[in-house]
Amino acid sequence: MGGNAQDGHGGDADATGAVRQFTTAAERGDGEAQNALGEALRTGSGVAARDSEAAEHWFRTAADDSQHEVAMNNLGLMCQAGEIPEADSAEAVAWFRKAAEHGLSAAEVNVARCYEHGLGVDADHNEAAYWYEQVSTRALSPLRGKNSL
Repeated sequence: MGGNAQDGHGGDADATGAVRQFTTAAERGDGEAQNALGEALRTGSGVAARDSEAAEHWFRTAADDSQHEVAMNNLGLMCQAGEIPEADSAEAVAWFRKAAEHGLSAAEVNVARCYEHGLGVDADHNEAAYWYEQVSTRALSPLRGKNSL
């Protein structure tokens, strides 16, 4: 959709063009484009300035309307970083967990870290171990059976 703008070979003009394409598709309800537009707005790539409020809007739209797990994880990251004024670490954990329940490994790691360090939840090493195990199980599952004779 964005061509070279997302692969690092384009430059400012390509990033700006990608944002225009993302915006058009996002407004039509494309969850991938909504998440990509949120990323651009959060990082300031292809836009005049970073805009956390607009980024949050597009991440929430992708998460709520399209069940986009990366957007859910991104909302958790924004909550945890203090980029959403009314949010806290507990909301971050809720978004991470929702994304993890959709099978996103990065979110599973984020949930595990929250439990390991007591971020937004009471520290619980058993719960942290469970989420780390989910990540390792998912990572190893494609390898199972390939080494059998």
